[in-house]
Amino acid sequence: MATLDSTFRSLAKNLIDSKGKTATLTRETRSFSNATRRNTVTETTYSVKVSPPFPVADRRIDGTAIRVGDMEAIIADSRFQ
Repeated sequence: MATLDSTFRSLAKNLIDSKGKTATLTRETRSFSNATRRNTVTETTYSVKVSPPFPVADRRIDGTAIRVGDMEAIIADSRFQ
């Protein structure tokens, strides 16, 4: 099964790399400094290739964080596994 998974993972990455759109992914890192007694937010942006958006699977909809009508996309980048 692991061989099949890696084959499909490789195929999906190649398809997204060749046909996907470029998007900007922003990650926020929050930390608290005892010295200044303040929260610090650091933003890092990445340029990534993504699949076209598609609807979230019904089984993942919880009505709070994920709602009906929400969309998701697959990121094809080795930095995010």
